[in-house]
Amino acid sequence: MSKFDELMDKLGPSKKDALQAVSNFAKEIADSGRDKFDMSLLRQDLRAAYRELGELVYIKDRSGHDNSDAIRDVEARIDEIMAKLSEF
Repeated sequence: MSKFDELMDKLGPSKKDALQAVSNFAKEIADSGRDKFDMSLLRQDLRAAYRELGELVYIKDRSGHDNSDAIRDVEARIDEIMAKLSEF
């Protein structure tokens, strides 16, 4: 039995309910913070992918080098990131 479970057993029902509510609230705050952090990382990844796509398109346009496969790969990565962002 964990220390938290032991504490819960020692408390009366009303204190137990209050402590459980505080615990749930703290978990919600932590989850919200984690979501914001994950969104921030995804946005960084998205900016990097757009930058890479821009470089690839510029190179293709200026040099005529066929880098269509690399462009498609970056576009697919952008689509994946956008799908993950839409889950928030």
